[in-house]
Amino acid sequence: MKRKAWKERGRQALAVALSAAMLMPSAGIAVQVNAANAAGEAKKDSAKKQAEVPSYRTEENTGREQINFNRSWKFIRSDIEGAAAVDYDDSAWVDVGLPHNFSIPYEMSSQFYVGYGWYRKNFNVPSNWNNKKVELEFEGVFQIADVYVNGEKIGTHRGGYSGFVYDITDYLHKGDNVIAVRVNNIWQHDLAPRAGDHQFTGGIYRDVYLNVTEDVHVTWYGTFVTTPDLTNPGFDSSAKNIDFTQYPSEDTIKKNIADRKSNVRVQTEVKNDSDEKKEVQVIQKVEDADGKMVTEFASEEHTLNPDEIYNFDSISNQVQDIHLWSVDDPYLYKVYTSVISDGVEVDTYESPLGFRWAEYKNDGFYLNGEKVLLDGANAHQDHAGLADAVSDEGFYRDVSMIKECGMNFIRGSHYPHDPSYAAACDKLGVLFWSECNFWGMGGSAGKDADATYSASDWFKDAYPQNPEDEAAFEQSCLDSLEAMIRVNRNHPSIINWSMGNEVFFTNSSTQNKAKALVNKMRNKAHELDPTRKAGMGGCQREGYDSLDVCDIAGYNGDGGKFQNNNMPNVVAEYGSKVQDRPGEYRPFYDQIQGSSSTEYKLQKNSAGLSLWCAFHHGTIGGDGLAKMGIIDYYRLPTNSWYWYREKNTGVAPEASQDGTVAKMELTTSDTEITNDGKKDAKLIVTMEDAEGNWVSDTRNVTLTVVKGPGTFPGGKSYTFTAGKSIRDGKASIEFRSYYAGETVIKAQAEGLPDATITLTTKDVTGDEKEKEPEDFYDATKWGTLTEKIEEPFAYGSTNAATGRPLFPSSNKLEAELATDGKTETSWVAEKTGSGEYFMLDLEFALYVYKIGLDFEKTPYPYKVETAMDKNGEWTTIAEYTKDTVTDRKQEETLDGIEARYVKVTFTDVPENEKASLSEIAVYGNVSSQAPQYQADGVYLSDVVDYDSITTGWKTPGKDISCEGADLSVGGITYKKGIGLHANSEIVYNTEKKYSRISGVAGIDNEVSGGNAIFQIYADNKLIYERELSGGEADAFDLSISGVEKLRLVTDANGNNSEDHTDWADVKLYGAIRDITRDNGKVKITAASMNSKLHAGETYQALLKANNESEQETNISSGLILYNTENQITNLTTKTTSVPEGKTQSTNLSLEMPETLKGYHGEILLWDDETLEPLSKATLLYPDENYLDAVKKEIVWTKVDGEDSAMVKKGTWTIWNSDKAYQGTETCNNDASGNSSISYTFNGNYVQVGVKIDGSQVGADVYIDDQKVGYIDARAADNTINNYQKAWSSEKLSDGQHTIKLVPTGKFGLDYIETGIEKESQNTDGQISDAKQKLYAQTAEVLQKIADGSILKYTKASRSALAQELKKAITLCQNVQATDSDCNVASENLGNAVKALEKQPDTPETPSTETETPSTETETPSTETKAPESETKTPATNKPSVPDQPKKVPAKGSVHRSAGGVLVFKVTKSDSKNGTVTVNKLLNKKVSKVTIPETVTIDGYTFKVTAVSDNVFKKAEKLKSVVIGANVKSIGKKSFRQCKKLAAITFKGTKAPKIGKNAFQSVKAKVKVTVPKKMKKAQLKKLKKALKKAAGKTKISYKSSKK
Repeated sequence: MKRKAWKERGRQALAVALSAAMLMPSAGIAVQVNAANAAGEAKKDSAKKQAEVPSYRTEENTGREQINFNRSWKFIRSDIEGAAAVDYDDSAWVDVGLPHNFSIPYEMSSQFYVGYGWYRKNFNVPSNWNNKKVELEFEGVFQIADVYVNGEKIGTHRGGYSGFVYDITDYLHKGDNVIAVRVNNIWQHDLAPRAGDHQFTGGIYRDVYLNVTEDVHVTWYGTFVTTPDLTNPGFDSSAKNIDFTQYPSEDTIKKNIADRKSNVRVQTEVKNDSDEKKEVQVIQKVEDADGKMVTEFASEEHTLNPDEIYNFDSISNQVQDIHLWSVDDPYLYKVYTSVISDGVEVDTYESPLGFRWAEYKNDGFYLNGEKVLLDGANAHQDHAGLADAVSDEGFYRDVSMIKECGMNFIRGSHYPHDPSYAAACDKLGVLFWSECNFWGMGGSAGKDADATYSASDWFKDAYPQNPEDEAAFEQSCLDSLEAMIRVNRNHPSIINWSMGNEVFFTNSSTQNKAKALVNKMRNKAHELDPTRKAGMGGCQREGYDSLDVCDIAGYNGDGGKFQNNNMPNVVAEYGSKVQDRPGEYRPFYDQIQGSSSTEYKLQKNSAGLSLWCAFHHGTIGGDGLAKMGIIDYYRLPTNSWYWYREKNTGVAPEASQDGTVAKMELTTSDTEITNDGKKDAKLIVTMEDAEGNWVSDTRNVTLTVVKGPGTFPGGKSYTFTAGKSIRDGKASIEFRSYYAGETVIKAQAEGLPDATITLTTKDVTGDEKEKEPEDFYDATKWGTLTEKIEEPFAYGSTNAATGRPLFPSSNKLEAELATDGKTETSWVAEKTGSGEYFMLDLEFALYVYKIGLDFEKTPYPYKVETAMDKNGEWTTIAEYTKDTVTDRKQEETLDGIEARYVKVTFTDVPENEKASLSEIAVYGNVSSQAPQYQADGVYLSDVVDYDSITTGWKTPGKDISCEGADLSVGGITYKKGIGLHANSEIVYNTEKKYSRISGVAGIDNEVSGGNAIFQIYADNKLIYERELSGGEADAFDLSISGVEKLRLVTDANGNNSEDHTDWADVKLYGAIRDITRDNGKVKITAASMNSKLHAGETYQALLKANNESEQETNISSGLILYNTENQITNLTTKTTSVPEGKTQSTNLSLEMPETLKGYHGEILLWDDETLEPLSKATLLYPDENYLDAVKKEIVWTKVDGEDSAMVKKGTWTIWNSDKAYQGTETCNNDASGNSSISYTFNGNYVQVGVKIDGSQVGADVYIDDQKVGYIDARAADNTINNYQKAWSSEKLSDGQHTIKLVPTGKFGLDYIETGIEKESQNTDGQISDAKQKLYAQTAEVLQKIADGSILKYTKASRSALAQELKKAITLCQNVQATDSDCNVASENLGNAVKALEKQPDTPETPSTETETPSTETETPSTETKAPESETKTPATNKPSVPDQPKKVPAKGSVHRSAGGVLVFKVTKSDSKNGTVTVNKLLNKKVSKVTIPETVTIDGYTFKVTAVSDNVFKKAEKLKSVVIGANVKSIGKKSFRQCKKLAAITFKGTKAPKIGKNAFQSVKAKVKVTVPKKMKKAQLKKLKKALKKAAGKTKISYKSSKK
């Protein structure tokens, strides 16, 4: 352990008294007082005398030590129970060093591991740490860290980009200690960021330290160093939390700069962790870059009580001849803060200082009074191989590259960067925009589903949709902001804070809340740091570019087109060019409006411009967003970087030349690195010709550690792949070591001589002799990635066109009218005639499945096109002429084509008319996340290669059993499937084109016995396994999303007798559509075998309903076909009961007529009892290639083996059997191949019936002299005299054919049956008038359901209509329904429609978006009479009216209990079956609480079914609680830290669901009482849930007497 050099410097005695003329600081302020007020107080007190610097002494073994804690960790990528325990055996884990990342080696993939990882570290506490304070500091963990010391949990930190610290003193003991950290990177509803164009890999990815101090010490980042004489940020007069009196005038500051003088102010938080009062004083010393002291000053002495934190505030006199910090001359000072306690120096703390004046004005940015154009780039933090686990040296190299190309500005995108980043900017002279992680992403608005443990989880709203998540989410943003400012506030390079990026990408219902949060954060930033303005990145939409929201507007996209004269603003992003190295030698200024390719043009008051972006970066958005840097992921420059460098600095570019590689050069950024994880080296491989010139000829290259310590990302070797990680003859990767010594690295490539280099790792930790463990940093041994197959991606939940950049050919101002969700508004072209177009940018690529267009009237002819680049090749999706546009589809169906741009071009518009478009909708899956499913499904039996199938007996049966019969499993016959015999295996390469596999497994009913194991493997992962016996069947429906190879296996499970294993009705589904109704509680998806309707075929749909409501729901699913007059011609429905929290599948099928021209179909789901629509009405259209079909039937003719038409060769005999067709069998026992029997016929099909028994062998089958199959007549189980169909042909061409059977041994022919196709009679459309009338009335009701208008009516009247609708649909589906029955049903249905009662008008309620109602406005849940003085109203002349019944309280409304203790929130608004949740505890001092079974609100009775999250949290006097019988769920942390809670009574007989940590940190011993009637299974369930929710609390149970 080494102490820093400043520690020794800080020990020097400061005995010289300061001049009486020096400014006296304020005597000290409490930490709660904001910095602005403190500054004002300091200025007011400046005339007072300053306290003298006291004499003090130093003592041995006192002061601060910061110990690098990056080395000797153990890691496993898994969630391990008990891993926090001291005695846990972690010997099988891999040794790693920090920084570290779950996903190393990471190569810019849009997919990455999401889940848990554990870290453990043993360390020694020496005896001289007695009476020391020890803090464990993390600079960053993504994103939730549970920290344990010696088995005790000390805390959980939420937030992936902010540092944090824990005092672990009381958990340590002398000798060996263990720290364990459980980390997860799982997306959270209530934690920022919820979205972002980045990767969100997990791990302890920044440095870790132990800070060892005395009891009296400076807190974590506890100094705030400012220069008041040079500070006036120029806040607008409307700014909140700003004391304007603290700032000198601009003229005064300019004079101070001219005179080179300023004072220094240091606010220092000091904490007294001792048990005694301490007399404390703080001394500040400022040194220049040469170590020369330029000033020293002290605070007044203050008595610190135990556990007190005090902010010592001191200001120096004016320092003369100061050296200003600037981008061209980044001169730095250091401030050393010494804490004197009872006359002894106990702590010394170092802070950076730069004298500079930074000010954003409305006309630009000013540094030291001079206008400076901000010219820079956005920068993400991740590097190739390492993801976010980058060293300090790596960040320094990043900033150096940006500086080297002549830029002066970096925007830290889009989260707080590593602390070393700002330090590098300080040193190199780069201005830094430091940004918080409130973050949105294009294409994510409106999404808020639960986490799926996948990368795609971060495609979500920027702001939560669920109000219950809002408070925690906002706090996470504020916490991150505060940590960012605290860590970075002393860095002169930081010129402003930013609250986040593009948060307008959120649901419209939360837009105002998101805006209000930005403002709240901005005002908080003022409070924390009044020396800098607080901006907002990406505020180009929804009005974020306002002083009501932020101080500085950062415009993304084409940021140059926005002019804002009211506030400081900057082009926060421009460029966005996707390119691989080497790329184009040019900038991309032409993407700024009004600029050329090499010269930019900004609005006159813009502060500057920031390129998107500096570096390639990993992102969930895929390569289309990842590769926009002027420096690639491996930190090698593109030609664009060379262009900027030449333009800005005059340095000529470097470039490869054509030629043949003859050798490699291996170079390094530094030959010496350190063993603490802070300094690594960048290795570069260059391909050279024989003369040593860099050539573009590229090969695969492998780097290997030949000797010595150190690793590449993931292990001892690293391979560059040509065209990916090595391009243009050059590659780079970083190398680090945690152990001292010399390392030899070798580069190898086929056909080239090896290249080597030697690096030295210097010990800076005191562990010079420690040896590197075996398998150190070996990523192959960290633990497996998740084995589960993710649920398929479903498109359709949100319209990808909403909120996207729009590029119409004209009238850009009204472009958004075509994406506002309102069909009554339209974009109308400014110009008349043809050629006008409407184009939208989806902002990242989608696999597109649907494009919908709406028009106010019949549109003019148009075509729809898609492209990946707006200047690229366009693909026509649909095109309509004058003759066809009237029959256009409302929605075009695509086969998952990849597209970023969509364009509608109007091709034939009259010269005096204008084209228009009401709405455009685009639905698809993000191509970087989802596989490219094909639109249609297939039957496995139609696509598999039968030659590759293995079977235990006979040949594989396509759509038949292994013995040639119809497939029959579980008593049901199936037309499609594959019949086999165990042991068997089917292998099919799916190429990731399918989303789900469904079917039925079982032993064929042709046998009575049998037993086998059925297995399905997806890319060698077992996803299905069942043991089935004869007569049993099992239906399966499994995700195969992203799977490349399927294996369907049957195992005989020992004896293979009668193991006739069938895979029946096996379907592979393509793309899945989310058809859930907006804000619906039942999530519904639809998949189909055909995405379009085919005439003459059966349309099949698989519907899945996930019931997220709080009660069981009966769901009706309908598939309806409409004709050209929009009349129902056929329909099918099914009703399924779906319990709460469960998912059910429904298969619907409907036969299509012979013609479909002008027809369309519809899928619709609704609540069977209330008619409430549950799905969006989903329209289906015919396939243009299948509009007409001729129905055919097969006419079969069967002939006996003794028929005269049979041609026999060899010896054939007759065997009589009453089991055979016509009672005879024709036999042959010749294996020579010289015998045969032939039959010539006219037809399209032929099948053969034979005798199956233990004595039979079989025969080869020939059609027209071509061998086409083999009949295996052997019986697997010695069955005798069994006659059955054994072989069937494929469809044959029309005309004459000859079948020939050649025996291979004993063979008995029963019959040959031939089939010929003939057109069948068309019976489509033969519907009686009575049934047609019933169809029409049914269609009327279904339309009300589809458009939601049914909800205008009362629930009671809807329920009555629902009963009649069921009867009507039943008759519609019954082909034998009489006209009389139909007439009665029509009359009853019509009467039920007429009897519908409209809901009473609902009065408007005030918006709660910007104001939260107090508990005083909550409606009491019982009718309590208020005092007369409160209820008296002025008299009126209106006649009195009888009392009206009150309306049922609305869902979401809140109401107080009679006693005023509890607040209930309505979760289901219903006059008879309403429910509420306990939403708030108003009195935290209560000792007893009873949660009732029911509560009465406005005269209506509601069941109390839930307790929300955090309701009783920290109710520290609560001793007992009674939980009502109707409570089904208890939320997360609901009773956490109720430290006196010792008695819990459950009134219900069923165990409720209990959320995470619901009873954590209650009393150590708790008694739980349950009803006597609670069954053992429920009690067991309750005990398990409570044990998990209560942690280490000891719980005893007893039954109540009743």
